[in-house]
Amino acid sequence: MSSVVAFTAVLVSTFSANVAPWATPLLVVVASVRAPTDAQYCRTMSGNAQAPTQATENGDALAPASTVSVLCSYRTVIWSEVVSSATSRMREGWFARKQEQWNRSICSDPVRSALARRGWRFVQNITFKEGNSFTMDATCT
Repeated sequence: MSSVVAFTAVLVSTFSANVAPWATPLLVVVASVRAPTDAQYCRTMSGNAQAPTQATENGDALAPASTVSVLCSYRTVIWSEVVSSATSRMREGWFARKQEQWNRSICSDPVRSALARRGWRFVQNITFKEGNSFTMDATCT
């Protein structure tokens, strides 16, 4: 994924009552990440999208089979996982923990967080062995 990094130079004066007036001012460079345009992000994610294959249909409890779908016109990226474990084997509260983890993974990324605030949806679908399916939609505030 490409993003634009902008550098801003800020002149910070070190002059104060406790510092000699001839003290050298500091030049601080601040880097900030700017989210790509919708078209740029769509192109990048579409290039990374993975279609489901015969080999990934059954999944693995420890290493789930994953696919990525990009719906550019809806500004939506969907990660789908097939897990060969049953939901009955999950500990109580697993969905809430997984939703929190999903939000954190999307919203802590500066690019995806900015895109989410611009209307992009980041969705994760998890399908278990018996066919139960759960969907999480990241919410960045």
